[in-house]
Amino acid sequence: MRRIRSRTRKGTTAGRSRPGLRALLAGVAIVTAAPVLAQDTATGTSSSETNRSDGPTTDLSFRASLGMTAGPDTFAMTFEAPYAINEMVSIGPLFQLGFSDDHVLFAPTVQAYVTPTLTEQFADWHPYAHIGMGLVYLEDNDRRPGRDEEDTDFLLVIGTGVEYALSDTFYMGTGFLFDVIPGGAVGNRFVFGWQILTFRQEF
Repeated sequence: MRRIRSRTRKGTTAGRSRPGLRALLAGVAIVTAAPVLAQDTATGTSSSETNRSDGPTTDLSFRASLGMTAGPDTFAMTFEAPYAINEMVSIGPLFQLGFSDDHVLFAPTVQAYVTPTLTEQFADWHPYAHIGMGLVYLEDNDRRPGRDEEDTDFLLVIGTGVEYALSDTFYMGTGFLFDVIPGGAVGNRFVFGWQILTFRQEF
C-alpha cells in the first residue's frame, strides 16, 4: 500500500495516477457506510426510552472539532458521526484533516465509542473513549528542497474526550487522538492530535 513519490514542484503531470489516493478513497467509502451498517444491526432502545445522563438520546449525532496535531505539526479539523447501538456504545466514521505550509494529513477511520454512565450529580458531563482503524494519507513538502513526499498507510486511532451538555441535544467539550502508523508513513509512526474544542449535535 505504501507509496512514496518524488516530483519537482513545477513539473507535476496532471494525468499521473495515484494508487495510494485510490486506496484512500475506497477507505472513505467504507468508513462512510459504517453508520448504515450499524443501523441495520442495532437493537438498542429508542430515544424516547433513554435520558441524557445515560448517554446518547438519539441514534445519530454529528461532532466537529478544531485543534492541532504534533508530528507533523498542523492545524487540524475532525468530523465524526457516531450512531448509538445502545446507551453506552456507538459506532461511526471519523475524518481527520490537518494542513500547514509543509504538510497535509487526511485520515478516514471507523471508530467504536464507549460512553460510561455517570451518577446523577454529574449527569451533564459525558466522558468517552474510542478506538478504530482505517487509512492515513500524509504529504511532506519539507523533507528535501524542491521535492514532495507522500504516503498512504494503515492507521490505528485511540481517542478520549469529555463533553458538557449545554442543552438536551447540544454538547461542547475537548478530546485527544493518538494515531499509530505501523508502516511509518513519510517517517511518521505516531501523530498526536488535540481536539481543542468539540461541538456535538444530536438529531
